[in-house]
Amino acid sequence: MTGAFHAIFHLPLLLLTTTYQSDGKRWIVVPVVMVTLTLAGVWYGWLRLWSGSIWPVSLSHSAFNNLMEGVAGSAIATSPAMMAYVTTETGVVTMIIMVLLAGYLLTRRAADFAKAEPKSPRPTTDQRTAARQAGRDDLAR
Repeated sequence: MTGAFHAIFHLPLLLLTTTYQSDGKRWIVVPVVMVTLTLAGVWYGWLRLWSGSIWPVSLSHSAFNNLMEGVAGSAIATSPAMMAYVTTETGVVTMIIMVLLAGYLLTRRAADFAKAEPKSPRPTTDQRTAARQAGRDDLAR
C-alpha cells in the first residue's frame, strides 16, 4: 500500500511537468512508473523491516534516483522516446527488474514480512476491557 501511495504522490510530476521523460507518450510512461514505484514499495518495506530504521530506505531511494540519472546520462538510444520506454524509472527494463525483486522478496523472503505482524491484540480505549485484559478485575467493576 505504501508503494502505491508513493506512486500516487508522483502523479502530479508525471502528468503536469516534464520532470519524468517528457519525450515519451504519457499513456505509456505513467502506467510503467506507477507499477515500478508501487513495486519499489515492496523493496522499501522489506528494507525498513530488515534494518529497523528508515535511513537505509532513504539512502536506497537516493541511490536509485542517482542511478537513474547516471543511466539517463550514459544510455545511447535511437530516440529520446525510446529511452523513456526502455531505461530510467519510466522504462520497461526498470519495471521488469522491480517485478523480479518484489517477486523474490514476497516469495523467498516472505518470513521477513511475517516478523512485522503484531503479536499482541490491538489496544483498546475501553477501560473495562483493558482492565480485564490486564487481570485487574477490581478496576473493571
